This record gives sequence, structure tokens and C-alpha cells, in this order.
Amino acid sequence: MRRWQHGLAAWTSVLLAWLTLHPAWAQSGSSHEALASLSTRAEQHFRAREWAQACGALREYLELCKDRPDSDLGLPRFQLGVAAYFAREWNEARQQLTQFESLYPDDNRLELVWLYLGDMAMRDRDFATATAYFQRGLARFPDGKMSPQYWLGMGYVEYQCQRYPQASEWLTKLVQTPASVTILPKDQNQARYWLGKIDLAGHDFDAAQRTFQELLAAAPEGPLAPAVTYHLGIAYLGAKRYEEATEILGRFGETPRWATDQPQLPEAQAAAEFGLADEGYRRGEFADCRQQLESLRQRLEERPETEPTPWTAIIYLRLAQTYGQLAAWQAAFDMAHSLGNRFPQSECHGEAEYVVGRSLAAMGRLNEAREAYERVIRSPSCRQSETAALAQWMIGETYFHQKNYRQAIRAYQLAVTAHTYPAWQAAGLLQAGKCHEVLGDPRSALDLYTRVLKQFAETPFHGEAQDRLRILRTHQDHEGTSHERST
Repeated sequence: MRRWQHGLAAWTSVLLAWLTLHPAWAQSGSSHEALASLSTRAEQHFRAREWAQACGALREYLELCKDRPDSDLGLPRFQLGVAAYFAREWNEARQQLTQFESLYPDDNRLELVWLYLGDMAMRDRDFATATAYFQRGLARFPDGKMSPQYWLGMGYVEYQCQRYPQASEWLTKLVQTPASVTILPKDQNQARYWLGKIDLAGHDFDAAQRTFQELLAAAPEGPLAPAVTYHLGIAYLGAKRYEEATEILGRFGETPRWATDQPQLPEAQAAAEFGLADEGYRRGEFADCRQQLESLRQRLEERPETEPTPWTAIIYLRLAQTYGQLAAWQAAFDMAHSLGNRFPQSECHGEAEYVVGRSLAAMGRLNEAREAYERVIRSPSCRQSETAALAQWMIGETYFHQKNYRQAIRAYQLAVTAHTYPAWQAAGLLQAGKCHEVLGDPRSALDLYTRVLKQFAETPFHGEAQDRLRILRTHQDHEGTSHERST
């Protein structure tokens, strides 16, 4: 998945601000000369976009100024935070920018600070925190230069949270913005790309095709072209236009610029083959999907490159999931377990750990399965996702099958309280009710089944909760009648 990315359009103002800062910090004598020299070095590195070197100069500057009050060091911390952000030194960037925010709550540079802090939260898939930063920036700077970047960030967050109408509203602002607002063409292309993906998610394949075709026509060699082409092929597949899908995905792999470095298996061609196999997975054709993905995986591993491309981790993940669908649990476990070693930087780790847990559970290794599910919940890429909610519910299932019903109840309740996915909240209440039944507490079971009916009537578990509620009430009525006769 391609992340939204903002440009450096606002960076000129940051550089110009730097030129006016260091005289105010300087002291007399040799200290003055050292500080002036460091500020000049940092400025030069900024202009050359040599972020790591700029970080080094600023760290030296702060070290020389360590005896000064924190209130005097907000601006150099700001510069270090921004340089660290572009150097991808996330921890330092977050620390320095957060300190700047606390030291300078009224500074206009917060328009950039909140944008970068929001982006870093998104990288951690902490979408609630990202939303808070973006909303703070839009509230303080509604007409700021970085407003389009905030809109793009909000659109991305809403898309990842599957709130597609809200995502579409934010992204459409970039596409239909009046001429008085400055927006980089690449940001508008990003917005159109995500709008196309929203159309795909809503199964409006015709609209998705139009969006992706327009993007390719406007920027056939742009950075988004591989992803756009791939999703155009998927849009054709969704519309069951299989000839066009095969043609576009096949042509995708023949673009000379992409094919020259890897003639055996161009990256785009690998994406095209994966798209066709993945469509088979979604149609339930698991045996064919397995065969296609295994062939693709073997050829990827035979490539002469020294480092595997991170995006191809999704191929290994889907193959592990396919083995699971075929109930080939050992193969599913092996494939998912190896993904972490081959792709240490992949965001697929959480999903892969779920396959590991599901495979171990199917093989009767419930304690180990539980540990894998715990890793899913802790995974930065999954902790706010439906997969994490499912993993929490599966923890309850492991205890249930071990007849540890009290621990199962605790795990099921966490699926209700720690996550916000209605299906798994309803499933947690239903299974917790069953545990209470086994433990001889029908009243608690009745309460939980009733909650499913009242709060989660639209979930697939509504019917079973209704059946169990009826059986329990019938049993209670029968016991009451028997008691009256005996007295």
C-alpha cells in the first residue's frame, strides 16, 4: 500500500526562518563563533537536503547550549525535529517536535509540527492520534499553506479506518479546490488514487476504472503509475472483464523503465501475477491460487537481487492464508513464520502472526497459539485493526477449548471492550455467555445474550444469541414449573 506523502513546498519558509534564529541564541567570545559556525553548517545541510548531517550539526548546537533554559531552545529543537523527520529518525523527530509544541504553544510553526507528528502516528497505525494532530492543525490554521496536506492525511486515515464516505469528502477537497489554493499536482494525484481505491472498496468498478485511467493518462511515468496500473487491473477483474484485466496487467509488466533492471521477473509483472492469483483467492479458488502463488514465490526467490523488495511480503502472506483455507496447517505455519525472517521491515507481520496462531490452534498447540495471538495485538501494524479484534477473540477460544472458562470470559470481554468491531464484540459476548452457562451462571449468560440482541442485531451472531436465549428461558420456565409442583 502506497502511503500518502507530502512535498517540501513549505520548506522554504523554514529555511528562511533559520537565518534569523542563530543570532538570538549566540553568546559572546568563542562560544559565539562556535554557535555561528554550527548554525551555518546546519543551514547549508538544510539547503542541500542532507538531513542526517543537519541533525548532527543541530545536536552539537544543543550540546553547546545545554546550560541555557529550555525556553531558549525551542527553535533549534524544532529544526532538529524536522531534520530528523526527513532523515527518518522517527523517535528523535517525535521527541523534539513534541518538546517544541510544549515550549511554543502559540508559534505558527506548529502548522508543520502537527502535520509531521500526525504522519508519524499514521506510520505507527495509531490513527486516533493522527486524527487528533490533523484536526488540531486544521482548527488552528484553517487557511494555512499546509491545509491540503492535512486534508490528504485525514483522507488517508479515514480510508484506513474504512470510513469511506468521510475519506471521500476529505480527498475530494483536494481534487475540487479553487485555484486560489496552492496544491501540488502530485498531491492531487494522490487524492485521486485513494478516491479510486474507495470506489474499488465500494465495488463501483466503473468509477474506479475511469479514475485510474485518467491518472495513467496524466502521469504514465509518475511514481504512482505501478500502483495505479495494478489497481486498474483489479477494477477490470471486479467488473468480470477478464480479457481487459489480463491485458492490462500483462502490459503492466512490459513497461521498459520497470523491466530493464529485472528482466527475469519485473516488479510490475510480479504485481500483475499476484493480482490475478488474488482474484482467484477472493472467488474461493484456493487450489489454483496456491499453485499460482507458489510459482511466483519460487521465481522471486531465484532473483539475483541481494535484498527482497518489501512489498512482495504480501505474496507470502496471501500464500500462507491460502494454505490455511486448504487446511494445510503446517504449510501455512511455515510460510507465515518465515515471512518475518525474509521481510523484517514489512507491515504484514501482524497478519502473518495471526496465521501462525490459527495454524498452531488447528494443530492443537493452544498455548503457543495464544502467544502468537498476543503478538498480533501488540503489533504496531495491527493493534487497531479488525485482525487484532479477531486475535483477541481467538485467545478466548483457546481457553474455551482448554475448558478454562473463567480465563476465556476475560479474553472474550476484552474483544468487547478493547476493540470496536461489532462482529467480534458480538462474538465475544456470545462466547462469554456460553462460558457462564457451563459455570452454572445462567443469569449472566441471559444478560450477555440480550446485549447481543440489543446492541449487535446486524451481526451474524444475532441468530445464535436469540436461539440460546430462547433455550435458556424455556429451561428456566420448566424449572420454575417443576419447583411449583414439588411445593
